[in-house]
Amino acid sequence: MTSNQTGEAWMEEILNGHPIRCINTFRMSASLFTQLCEDLEKLWVKGLSNRDVAEKFQLYGETISRTFHYVLESICGRSKGFMGLEREYIRPKDATFQSIPSHTESDGRYMTYFKDCIGCIDVDKGYPDRKGYLTPYSRLKYHQSQFEHVLPTNAQEAFNRVNSSLRSCIECSFGVLKRRWKILNKMPSLSEKTQIDVIVATFTLHNYIRRNDSTDMIFNIVQQHNYIPTEEQENHSKLSHDNIRQSQHEMREIRDNIANMI
Repeated sequence: MTSNQTGEAWMEEILNGHPIRCINTFRMSASLFTQLCEDLEKLWVKGLSNRDVAEKFQLYGETISRTFHYVLESICGRSKGFMGLEREYIRPKDATFQSIPSHTESDGRYMTYFKDCIGCIDVDKGYPDRKGYLTPYSRLKYHQSQFEHVLPTNAQEAFNRVNSSLRSCIECSFGVLKRRWKILNKMPSLSEKTQIDVIVATFTLHNYIRRNDSTDMIFNIVQQHNYIPTEEQENHSKLSHDNIRQSQHEMREIRDNIANMI
């Protein structure tokens, strides 16, 4: 069955209708979607298949595919000399890493212990001790739920509790990404290059929404529920044994110093 509405009429109905309908369709508010269209000067309908979009806009699948790749290009900017949206939104706000994130600076649990950890990644126990990866102590309580009714019994557990709390900020971001962009859960049969562009595009739009819409519903829902996934992924490093031992020693020394201060 085909729609009696033209693509323009359907768009107007979604953008001017109930706010939830716009979020379900375009994964963002109507005002931000309009702003994005102005920034890109093109439309990318997210969450619908090629066939669904063709039905809505009364266009052939080939046209939808061509537009899909064009908008990917406008976000990722692979062409030489073309400034895609990605170059503006996937980069650190402070390229020198001299400033302290407000989340750390304003919270007594992290300040001053983690003030110099900018650039390090707080990860779970599935990652090895490597330079740049501030992992928790193994074989000890770690998840926030484990400290819900029991206080840490030593410096190592105290570090794990704070480390886990910091990690939840990172995990919340991945929770929002997977909840908003269903394509990340089941990638279509696309070329490797296109799949990479899709991932880059979702990350770009994630940051775009985060930076331009403080009231975004999906961000707020995930944060209110303190999303922390339980699965932990293994990491396989290709570093030499000497480099591994050296980086392990460096990061464990940093971790011990923080644990003793908490």
